Amino acid sequence: MLPFSGFNCLELALDVINGSELKIRNEIKQDLQCVCVALLPDPGEKFNLYSANKIATKKGIEEVLILKDNESVVSEYRNATDVPAYVFATGNDLEECNNNLKNIKLFNLNRK
Repeated sequence: MLPFSGFNCLELALDVINGSELKIRNEIKQDLQCVCVALLPDPGEKFNLYSANKIATKKGIEEVLILKDNESVVSEYRNATDVPAYVFATGNDLEECNNNLKNIKLFNLNRK
């Protein structure tokens, strides 16, 4: 669990790796905590982008970082960029963050 600052370290790292233009935000929200979880469908399954996008509209979900295209087949996980998406849940404490993740039925969203 990390203090939530609105600063996306993973996105920044991927931009640096890919040589993309950096999009650095100076938004600071130290009043919240943040938990990040990876969406990990079983290898061989298709990633459902539309279900992942719906998560971002749920209460307590600050952001969904999507790294794969819709219907892309999940391959073997070798590094962080093989993960289809990451979900960032916020709350006043760890319990609230975890409850926000439970409320979105995170582990069923890869199934149609």
